[in-house]
Amino acid sequence: MSSLSLAAFVFIATIAAAGDPLRDVSTLEHVGVVVKGGVVIRDTLSAH
Repeated sequence: MSSLSLAAFVFIATIAAAGDPLRDVSTLEHVGVVVKGGVVIRDTLSAH
C-alpha cells in the first residue's frame, strides 16, 4: 500500500488555548476551540 492511499484517512485537529503549552502543559486543560477535519467540535471563545 502506498503512502498516498493513506492520505485519505488523515484528519488534522487544531486547538486554541491561552498560554504556551510548551512552558505550562496545564494550559491544555482549558482549550477554547477544537477544530477536527474542518468542523468546529468545541468553541467556548466566540459570543453565543
